[in-house]
This record gives sequence, C-alpha cells and structure tokens, in this order.
Amino acid sequence: MKKSFIIVILLFTWHLCFSQTKIGTINSENILELFKQNNNLCYTYVEEKAGVISILQEFYCNINGKKYGPFSKQPIIKKNINAFYIEFCIDDKYGYIINNTVFGPYEDLDKVIYNNDGTKFSFVYSEDHVYYLIENGKVIDKKAYIDENSYNANNTLCYCYAEEIDQDYPEIFVKVGNETFGPYSDYDRFEFNENGEYYIKVEDEYDDDYVLFNGKLYAKNDFNEEWFAPSDFLKDSEGFYYQTGNQRTESYDELDYVYLSTFFEHSDITILKGKKDNQTYIIKNFKTIYGPYTDERFNNFYLEKGTNSLYYNVEKNNKYYLYKDGKIIDTSTQMIYPIFSENANVCFYQIKDSNGKYWLSTGKEKAGPYDSITDISISKDGTKIAYVVKINGKNFIFDGIKKLGPFDWITDIAISPDNTLAYAYENNDEYFLVYKDQKYGPYFFIEGDITFSDDGKHIATFKKNPGSLAHDLLVDGKVIGTIDERDSFTIVFSKNGLHTLCYSLYSDLFFYDGKLIDGKRNNSYPFYTYNILTYTEEHDNKTITHLIINNQDFKGQFLSDDFIYLDGKNIMYIKN
Repeated sequence: MKKSFIIVILLFTWHLCFSQTKIGTINSENILELFKQNNNLCYTYVEEKAGVISILQEFYCNINGKKYGPFSKQPIIKKNINAFYIEFCIDDKYGYIINNTVFGPYEDLDKVIYNNDGTKFSFVYSEDHVYYLIENGKVIDKKAYIDENSYNANNTLCYCYAEEIDQDYPEIFVKVGNETFGPYSDYDRFEFNENGEYYIKVEDEYDDDYVLFNGKLYAKNDFNEEWFAPSDFLKDSEGFYYQTGNQRTESYDELDYVYLSTFFEHSDITILKGKKDNQTYIIKNFKTIYGPYTDERFNNFYLEKGTNSLYYNVEKNNKYYLYKDGKIIDTSTQMIYPIFSENANVCFYQIKDSNGKYWLSTGKEKAGPYDSITDISISKDGTKIAYVVKINGKNFIFDGIKKLGPFDWITDIAISPDNTLAYAYENNDEYFLVYKDQKYGPYFFIEGDITFSDDGKHIATFKKNPGSLAHDLLVDGKVIGTIDERDSFTIVFSKNGLHTLCYSLYSDLFFYDGKLIDGKRNNSYPFYTYNILTYTEEHDNKTITHLIINNQDFKGQFLSDDFIYLDGKNIMYIKN
C-alpha cells in the first residue's frame, strides 16, 4: 500500500488567533487514536480488507510518517509529560516503540519508567527465565530476577535483583547507581523525595525489618520518617531559619509560612512569620522585617500585584488595624478585606467606625459615612470604581463620585471591559437595566449577574416573567431565548462577541444563542478552550463531537486533546 501522508491545509485565519488544520489519511486507514507532543505526531489505525468469509483487520502505528506493524491488537499510545511510547502486541508477546526504536516482542514485559525530565527511560523484560534491564535502549544488567526499577530526583537508576531464585531464602540485592546493598530476604518499593534521598524497607533472613536510608541500614524502630521528609526550615544553635540559595533569614524560636489570602503567580515574594522572645515578626523576602508585635492576632494577609506591598490585619483590643508594609493605614471595628483591581496597583476596602457607620477607603481617600456598603465593582485597570450603599434607608449607586438614585432595590452592578458602569435596579415593582445611556425595561424581575462581551459592546443578563419559573435570556435588551428549567445558569460571550453560551452550573444543559442544544458540553468554558463552541452528543452508541465554526457544524470524534476525527476521514487539529 502507499505510505501514509500528511496534508496541511489552513482552513481559517481569524483575528482571534484560532486555526484548524486538516490532516488527510489514505482511504484504507481508520484512525483509532492520535497524539501530538512537541514536534512528534503519532497515530494508530486499522486497515481492513475482505477475506474469504469475513473482514480481516491489521493494526498499525504511524510516527512522524513512518509506519510500524502489522500488530495483532490495537497499539496503545502511552503518554508521559515529557515523552511518549507505543505498546504493541504480536501473537501474545508484547513490545515497545520508544524514540523510533522497536524493542521486542518479549515473553514478559514491565512498564516503561522515565526520569523526571524524560531524558532517561528504563524497563525490564524476560526471556527464557532471564530478566533483562534496559536503560536508554541498552541492556545494562541481566539477572535471575529484576524488579522496582525507578529514578530518584538526581536521575540515578535504582532497582532490586536476585542472582538466583530457586532457593528457600532468595538473596535480594538493592542497587542504587554504582552502589550495591544486601543481601536481603524481602523488600518493599523505593520511596524518594525531591532532595534526591531515598529509602526502602527490607527484611533479613530471620524476617527482621530494616530500612535502607541513603545507603545506611537502620532497624525499623530506629528509623524516623521525618528524616526523609524535606524540611523548608533549617536549625542552628539560635533557632530555626529559612534559606534559599545564598539568602537566609535570621534565626527564630518559631518559624512558619504566612498563607496569603491573595497571591499572584508572577510574584516570587516569600512571607514568613517568626517568633522570638515572645514577640512576633513578619518577614518579607528574607531581609525586610515588620514588628515586633506582642499579644496580637494576625489575620488576612494580602499581596498587592505589581508593587508586592503586603497588607494584613492585626487584631488588638477588639479593633482591627490594617497594615501596609508594616505601617498602619486604617482602623476598623470589624475585619478589613482589601479588594484589588485586576491589572493595576489599586486597593479599596470598607471600614466600620465606632458609631456603626461604613466608609469606603483607599488609604489616602475616604468616602462616607453610609449605613452599609453592599456591593463594590472595580475596573480592571483600577481607574473606575462603583459601589452600592444605603443612606437613611434608601439605596444609592456611586459611579466614582457621581451619585445615582435613590432606588428601591439594586440587583447588580458591574463595570465593563471599556470602563462603563452597568446596573440593574427596581423602582415601584418595575425592573430596569441601564448601560451606556440605554435604559432597558421595564421588566417583571431581573435576576443573575451582568455579563459583557470582551469589547464591551454587548451586555447580557436574565429576566423573569410573572407566574413563570422560566428565565428569558436578555442580550442588549432583547430576548433571544427562554430557559424553561429550574436551574442556575451562567452566560459567556464568544471572543468576537457575536455568540452567547448560557450553561447550567449543575447539569449538562446549555443554550447556544438562546437555543437549547441536545448534547453535552466538553467543559465549563467551551468558548475559552478553542474560542469556539464545542459539545458532544450520543449517537448509535458513539460520542459525536460538534464544533461550531463560523456557523458551520463540524462533526466528528475526539481522538485526543486538540484532535477531531471528522466525517470523511479527515483529522482536524485545533490549535489555541
């Protein structure tokens, strides 16, 4: 037959950076599984041909255009974080294809073991009662028995073996790199930690238990597993300290981590709490020390994005003091919860004074007093804030310093991606939605969060009708569909803002542009996976995947992540 070939066709190029590629296959190939890792493309398939009284099948594997087979059963693609290999079967014997090299088939075969970065692999196979250990394609040992091959954090190969097994007390040896320990009569599996240390439980010929720890043998009762557990804190004659590289803290009587209420992944800040002479200190990045504090309670640590300023509450004498980088910036009779803008170094919080009144504060500016502050919304760049307050029993919205209202009730406020306030409110039993000088309504009831498209041009929420449990989906003030279900739903827009997906938080129900779709979503956020809608349905005992692209419905079956086996024997590769 002809060699398999791959045709790359660019179907669409969007401003959304979304692309699909069709991979063609020859007519006799029926794809079973497909996998892509780095620059490697691998798939398994079956070829069928007519026999005398039945259809005959032969199984193959194709790796980067090279064909392997035929095999007796479907080859299996085994996946590792940094590598992959193929397991195949020929006449009840098994083998592997690793890095384009075929191993086997063999009488008996153990699984492939990789080191952490995927640069080394090993496995054990047996032929004629002899065990062979292969590492990176070469036989490095053969014994009467080999087991427990594995790698420690330093990429050292470890395993157990026996020279003979036809005896009452087989002699088991433990090999770690170039060192050999034993003999023992029995063994357990290796345990490793991230520091490259290891231990393995063993028995002598009298069934006494021992632990081989980093090459030294201990009686089981003398071994402390805490020796093995990696400790972040070290100890000297003055107490505990923390060290990374050449940086270390002072020594303290007690030392512990501070768990942040907000922590940004781009920050490399280390926050610790140390105690010395009954006084508490906050340590930031080894050298910056705040304190000492005596007999206080610490609560709610926050790290501000960008500036890496540290906020925390200190409780003393029934008052809460908000600290920023070791300095008091505000006081409240209740806990203070800083709220940060998403993309800027802006922080807002509310405080309660001794008269029971509430204030909104930035540390530098303060607005109030109010009977209550019930909702706060901040723009991504921190340049705009809106909040809901109650003054003398009436509800108001502050759009920055602009006061709106009063309202009988305010159901939701939100700031759009282009920094425009939207809000839903009720007056005299009528509900309205306001956005960009547009007032939508009146409605019987508005329910749910306000949602925007990414460009801020479109707005969506739900409304209800009298005497009905159904929800109408409102987009730009127009009803585009009705959800006749007792459920809770969330709305998302497609990246281009042209489509909406309304999905249940508790079931597989979902509505595309207001229409119920008879299928199951692939995940909770379909638009954010490929910037398109994907969903599945069951048909003739098969799971069919739908991809809605430019209003065209592509149907097929998922072979693996990012690959769809379409009708017509094409494979679509979906790339973010």
